[in-house]
Amino acid sequence: MADAAVLKDLAPTGTLRVAINLGNSVLVQKDDAGGAPGGIKGITPDLAHELGQRLGVPVELVPFEAAGKAFEALKANHVDIVFLANEPVRAAEIDFTAPYVIIYGNYMVPTESALKTLADVDKPRIRIAVGHNSAYDLFLTRTLKNATIVRAEKGGGRGVPPRLHRGDEGQRLRRRCARAQRPDRYRRPARHSTRKSDHERTVPVPA
Repeated sequence: MADAAVLKDLAPTGTLRVAINLGNSVLVQKDDAGGAPGGIKGITPDLAHELGQRLGVPVELVPFEAAGKAFEALKANHVDIVFLANEPVRAAEIDFTAPYVIIYGNYMVPTESALKTLADVDKPRIRIAVGHNSAYDLFLTRTLKNATIVRAEKGGGRGVPPRLHRGDEGQRLRRRCARAQRPDRYRRPARHSTRKSDHERTVPVPA
């Protein structure tokens, strides 16, 4: 059992309320077989349960469809812990621990696309699909100068209008691209060297 000060900080209600981002299938998956607690399995649920065990408190997994929604729930004190990439916009309002995993992001385009290098992407009339307020959205908002970002309300770029899935650029997780099973239709124009660091949230701080 953790000391009272730690419990008050991390689990003030007596239950560790943990936001789970279902939009990131690398870190969390729905368990249709029903064997995992709450029907959710993966790296972040496992970390949440381990933290709860070390604190000596029950764990409540609170699922969200996108990272941006999980972040807003944390700011509203609806959850105590959230697993997010450390972006400057977020770090201005919450604290982060050291990273527990490093994820590399890539662009994905149709094989016949004229986009061959990273330099080809940031140009007028190029549209890039991302999850709204995801780490990719925040990073590209800071760095792109000419391309247009098209934001989906659900994580992983789901919910983007169908017309954008053909002839436009999509920012996706590398492992999701690898599982696409359509190497004849999609490719990466070049390695996206930007590193996405996922962190465990600790304590919110004033904006």
